[in-house]
Amino acid sequence: MVDFTLALKKGFGIKKLSVVLFIFIFVCQLNAQNSEVQRRRTLKYAYAGTYLASTIGFYQLWYKDYEQSSFHFFNDNPQWLQMDKFGHAYSTYTLTKLSSKTFQWANYSKQQSALYASAASFTFLTTIELMDAYSKKWGFSWGDFIANSGGISFYLLQELAFKKQSIILKFSYSPSPYRELRADALGETQLQALFKDYNAQTYWASVNINDFIPAVKPKWLSLAIGYSGREMINARGAFRSASGELYNPQRQYFLSLDVNLEKIKSNKKWVKSALSVLNCLKIPFPAVEFTKENRPQLHWLYY
Repeated sequence: MVDFTLALKKGFGIKKLSVVLFIFIFVCQLNAQNSEVQRRRTLKYAYAGTYLASTIGFYQLWYKDYEQSSFHFFNDNPQWLQMDKFGHAYSTYTLTKLSSKTFQWANYSKQQSALYASAASFTFLTTIELMDAYSKKWGFSWGDFIANSGGISFYLLQELAFKKQSIILKFSYSPSPYRELRADALGETQLQALFKDYNAQTYWASVNINDFIPAVKPKWLSLAIGYSGREMINARGAFRSASGELYNPQRQYFLSLDVNLEKIKSNKKWVKSALSVLNCLKIPFPAVEFTKENRPQLHWLYY
């Protein structure tokens, strides 16, 4: 438990995802309540209770042990090749996307669900940013705020304009060789590294081909464009190891295939719910890597 708590101290947005996953799983298990009134009442209490509990819980877990200060700003935009900003956008997009499913469960229209989920996500995320603003260790980050708003807007605009998510933001993780160089910053264990080592994370825009070219089959086939970085040992700038080796942060871009799991048909509600949750993760496929310094490199299987 201590290991998990430490891992979350500098995560990529797991605070947001933990809330929606709890709500999503909790609500989807209440299918016995068929009344629309019952479902909406349950949803209202679930969101209100989760917002209150998570706000108090996050304060106790993240902020209580750190010195407080007056409201102030903190510019962390140059750090980690902006990987943390991609993480914010991804997690807030996913939060809003899954939250909208719970509103649909309560028989709200898709448009209403998208609007309500966006409002709920924005309220929750702004609360977290305001907590940062009064913590001396951090501060209100306009970069985080814009990335959060961008993730929400990306979901909302697609839903209102096209009534579907043709481009889904996804995440993948593969252990990096850099963690041992600075375990304090990148994670002392693989669990911590999952949240703290940006070298090991890749964020994807998964474009469903069939939505744009209906003739392309199967319908679940997607084209994925990824972004990551390597040799990020410090938040900014180069790093020289004890042996004298120099590490310079480098951006990485990827082109790969993916599966839109929500395009896979099933008559079972629990299967649909599970596929909807799992669809926030990139499916392993061959990928081509592009960097500024080197020629394109083929990975026979990349995740």
